[in-house]
Amino acid sequence: PLRNESFQAGKIHEQLDDQARIFINDPKRNTITEHDLSLSQIFNWFTGDFTKKSSLTEFLNQYSNVKINEDASINYRDYDWSLNE
Repeated sequence: PLRNESFQAGKIHEQLDDQARIFINDPKRNTITEHDLSLSQIFNWFTGDFTKKSSLTEFLNQYSNVKINEDASINYRDYDWSLNE
């Protein structure tokens, strides 16, 4: 989802953290429980970007409303390409 404001240098980290929180907790894009994850394909395609400093679960736990167990099963949703049509 697009923000109602532009990204600004002085608060870019806060804005990006907010966007991550919104995206990760959006049930249209991800379903998260303690033991099971159904995630956007973006987390599969760009795993390396999310796991440079930690595991994917640790990254998600920074923003998720649900505390995810490290051994949670991960499945990836089909990506909806209709926006590109």
